Amino acid sequence: MITTDRADFAAWIDSYGISACGTGRNEGKRPIRAVGTNYKLSNLQAALGVAQMACIDSLLARRRELALRYYERLQGVPGIAVPRTPAGGDHSFQTCCVFVQKRDAVLKRLRSQGSRSRSALMRCTNTPPTAPGRL
Repeated sequence: MITTDRADFAAWIDSYGISACGTGRNEGKRPIRAVGTNYKLSNLQAALGVAQMACIDSLLARRRELALRYYERLQGVPGIAVPRTPAGGDHSFQTCCVFVQKRDAVLKRLRSQGSRSRSALMRCTNTPPTAPGRL
């Protein structure tokens, strides 16, 4: 769920939600400008999202508190860097990420200790829908 009071951002989100077709017309066809999604919330998911908005400030505060605790403890650990939030920005910490120099070795060790850790990012060209030659 995304809420905004910016018309330009709302228009972009709206176009992204219909497979990034955009709202312009080209001889009766919508031009495809980018790969998008067609995500929709079920009525139950939407109801939960609306209900969570009543306590969003406390939910986000708790996420920030936990993330900052991790980041404080990881400061100065060789081979690990924590991301920074730009001045004037804010972060929801839906996911708490760190940058590691030896990713595969770190993941292997965490998994051996029972952690459900994974690499957060992958190149989109490594996924079947966007593999070279598919678009």
